[in-house]
Amino acid sequence: MDTQITHITVKLKNHRFYMLIGIDDSEKITPQEVIINAELDVECKLENLKADNIGDVYNYVALKNDIEAIANKGHIGLIENFAEQIADCALTNAMVKRCRIYIQKPDVFSNLDSVGVELTKERV
Repeated sequence: MDTQITHITVKLKNHRFYMLIGIDDSEKITPQEVIINAELDVECKLENLKADNIGDVYNYVALKNDIEAIANKGHIGLIENFAEQIADCALTNAMVKRCRIYIQKPDVFSNLDSVGVELTKERV
């Protein structure tokens, strides 16, 4: 019997926390809110889903924890750098084929909801 591959999109939506991020002097000493959205395109074997075992699928708790660990290492200058670190971390799992990371900083300008970047990275 052929193995069937299932395509799943794992989403982490509006993960909010404070961190040191940005290039302005004030951003290096005053934590600011960031909002992270992540979408990971994951492939897994259909029979793994039927086994109902967390070890056989991508664990989104790991993604949340990895994001927070990166943020807690200390100041990051560019949100593009932060997005790439998150993507690289996600892609260490062989099931992840592509990821899109969107980071927003909501408090930079009073007349904008937020500013941010979106980064897409995929396994080649």
